[in-house]
Amino acid sequence: MKRTWMIGLALGLLGASPARSAVLDYSVVVNNGGANYASGSGGTFDLPQFDDELGTLQSVMLTVTGHAYGGSLAVDNEWSAAGKVQLELGTFIAVASPGGEDFTFAPSWTSPLTTVAADEDGTADFAGADATILNGTVATDVRSAYAVSLDANLGAGTITYSFLSEGFFSVLPLSPLDVEGRLAEEAYLPTYSLTAQITYEYASSGGGGGGGTVPEPGTLGMGLALAGLALAKWGFHRRRPRRQE
Repeated sequence: MKRTWMIGLALGLLGASPARSAVLDYSVVVNNGGANYASGSGGTFDLPQFDDELGTLQSVMLTVTGHAYGGSLAVDNEWSAAGKVQLELGTFIAVASPGGEDFTFAPSWTSPLTTVAADEDGTADFAGADATILNGTVATDVRSAYAVSLDANLGAGTITYSFLSEGFFSVLPLSPLDVEGRLAEEAYLPTYSLTAQITYEYASSGGGGGGGTVPEPGTLGMGLALAGLALAKWGFHRRRPRRQE
């Protein structure tokens, strides 16, 4: 009876006090009703708070993906000699939140270093061998940050994030085109949109949650150690010879 009780105790400890780890995700597409946002514009978006009735909040991560669309940057050589240029086009995006996870990123395009011929026609028509153009398609940049404070994420409402973007372009000319006035420029800035996701990781004593039930490493190790000890004792008693009278 004693042996059975010890094994039962050890096996019971294996299942005692399990930690239930779960992950909850919410996401939103911020694209101005499908029209995207113009350079220099911004706004706000909302994501749900974490309901602490689900469990104890452990961490909050905000991930924002910025998408830039279209736009173009063209240069035309107005100088009497050929040269090389490199073009860049994109948009800076800044996101701010009450939880402190503020960051900036910049989806953009960059052209390779390209040779433009000497001026062919004396006018900036942005065509021919004396010109080059960078056309934007779709560019993506992603940033993630853990919340500095969890308090702003607790509740039954929503969290409001603000964002603002400013398009940009740059022209890097090499000699002899690196003198002001030798290159004409024409730029159309890209539009942009955002996709935002908030990830809540929490511990729950209930049976719900997307993360399922995961025993704590300490609890599992202790249970296995006690089970091994009980089984060792049980085997020892079985092997011990009887004392001769």
